[in-house]
Amino acid sequence: MAVRPVLAAFFVPVDPDRVLVLLADRLIEYNASTRATRVVKTAAEAGLGRLNQVAGARDGGVWLAAERGIGKLGRPPGSDEYSRWSVYRPGALGLAGFRDLFEGHDGEVFVVGLA
Repeated sequence: MAVRPVLAAFFVPVDPDRVLVLLADRLIEYNASTRATRVVKTAAEAGLGRLNQVAGARDGGVWLAAERGIGKLGRPPGSDEYSRWSVYRPGALGLAGFRDLFEGHDGEVFVVGLA
């Protein structure tokens, strides 16, 4: 069975009724069944500056590329809540403006950062 790549976008489907939508200052979830939105993570909470891109992760979480690093939101098995947050700030490399995020087959992350 071929593995489809998880492509980066500004929208990430969660399930048939829900989608994550990335804005510069927050990540929101839209539920089509209830026509409701909720804030999942703000740029201020993330602590990485402007949010540039969101990409689905193979484990059901999502990656965020931002001005000062990247972060990953994870969900515990069987949960709809994104309660785990991991941050990666490669500031020592002198890079910023992260974008073009892509998760590889083994969960490794590829991202472009500007020097």
